[in-house]
Amino acid sequence: MLTMFHAVKGGSGTTVTTALTALAHRGPTLLVDLDDELPAALGVGGTDRPGVVDWLGSDAPLDHLSDLMVEVNTSTSMLTTRLDAGAAGSAAARLEASTTRWMQLSSWCRSWATRSGGRVFVDAGTQPLPQEFVAACDQRLLVTRSCYLALREASRRSLSSTGVVVVREPGRTLTDHDIATSVGAPVSASLTWEPAIARSVDAGLLTSRRVGRSTSRELRRLLRSHVLAESIAA
Repeated sequence: MLTMFHAVKGGSGTTVTTALTALAHRGPTLLVDLDDELPAALGVGGTDRPGVVDWLGSDAPLDHLSDLMVEVNTSTSMLTTRLDAGAAGSAAARLEASTTRWMQLSSWCRSWATRSGGRVFVDAGTQPLPQEFVAACDQRLLVTRSCYLALREASRRSLSSTGVVVVREPGRTLTDHDIATSVGAPVSASLTWEPAIARSVDAGLLTSRRVGRSTSRELRRLLRSHVLAESIAA
């Protein structure tokens, strides 16, 4: 099963939410980084291997993706973004990749999940992706803070989110009902912003950071909904 995390506004917490969910999953896990943020957040060092965006723009065979995986920990691997052209070049390469290539990527991810008995989590950030690839993701989770401007933008777009992950900050007054109504999808989890997690990200130590009890509970809730969605799809 593929779960995609995305946002309509930068700084919403998509990368950290994707990483925390993957790290909370017990079993083989694959992270697909389409926003070039996960390695820094997880403290994964640089690699000379091409990344998933390089693969999308090439004619390399499907099984080459296995060779591009980078180890995060004993149960978690990652396909990095890579591409030396920088953020602008990565965005251009994503847009130029054919729909067929994107669908091959989704097919390979499903095959990996089936072979390993694991889960695949995609960090899409705010990047525009082909609708065919988005639709191929079983869960499409919008990550947002309870911010009026972000929700206004979400309500303007024709999003196909299946759920919302809310990053809660002190002083915000919008309710889960307000957020679900704006997005048109239920709130799947509500994560309290933790300064300690932010410090861990800044230090590249997220893989070794224990989250608070509330965050742990909400991550388990999110993963349970992930498994439930898989059983319904089957």
